[in-house]
Amino acid sequence: AELTEKSLLSAAIFHHQQAQAMKKAGKTEEAVNEYLLGAEGYETYLKKYPFTKQKYELTYYLADSLYYSLNFSKAADYYKQVRDNEANKKFHEDASFSLYDCYAKEVEIQIKKGLVEDRKVVKLDEREKGKTISPSEIPGLIKNRIEASDYYLTRYKTDTASAMSYLSAETFYKYDQFPEAIGRFKQIVQLFPKEKVAQYAANYVL
Repeated sequence: AELTEKSLLSAAIFHHQQAQAMKKAGKTEEAVNEYLLGAEGYETYLKKYPFTKQKYELTYYLADSLYYSLNFSKAADYYKQVRDNEANKKFHEDASFSLYDCYAKEVEIQIKKGLVEDRKVVKLDEREKGKTISPSEIPGLIKNRIEASDYYLTRYKTDTASAMSYLSAETFYKYDQFPEAIGRFKQIVQLFPKEKVAQYAANYVL
C-alpha cells in the first residue's frame, strides 16, 4: 500500500514538474496537458489519502495545476480551501490572489460565450434626463470576484489590490448600485492616493 501511495504522488509531482519545465520553455500546449495530468494525479491521491500530512501543500499544487491547465472554475474551489485554512498560512497570499484571478478569468470566458453581459460604464451625465435608474442584480460569478477582491484588499495593500478594488467599484457603478460604488471609489482615493487608480476613482466622486 505504501508503494502505491508513493508512486501515485511521485507520478503527480513528475507531471507537475514536467509542466513547469515546458511552460518555461514556451511549449504552452504540452505544458497544459502535463498540468492536467498533474492535477488528475493530485486529485486521485488526495481522494485516496485525505488525511495525509501534506494535504495543505498538495491542495495548493492541485489548484495551481488546474489553473495552468485552464480549469479556472475547478481551481477556484481548491484555492478557496487553501485560503480558508486557518492552521496553515504558507500559501495564503498566493491562494487569495489566485482565487480572485480564477473568478476574473472565468468572468471573461462567460462574457465571451455570451453567458454574462459585458456591461459598459455609462456616467450619470450621459444618461437620459428624467429617467428613473434602478439598481440591477450583479451576477453570481461577478459577485464571487468582488468578494475575493474584498478579502484580498483587507489583508494585502499591493498595487494589484488597488486595481482589483477599482474594478469592483466600477462594477457596482455599471450595475447602477451608486451608493456602494461611490463609497468604494472614495475608499480607493483614501487608501491609494499616489496611484493612478485614485485619479480615476476621484472622477466618479467629484
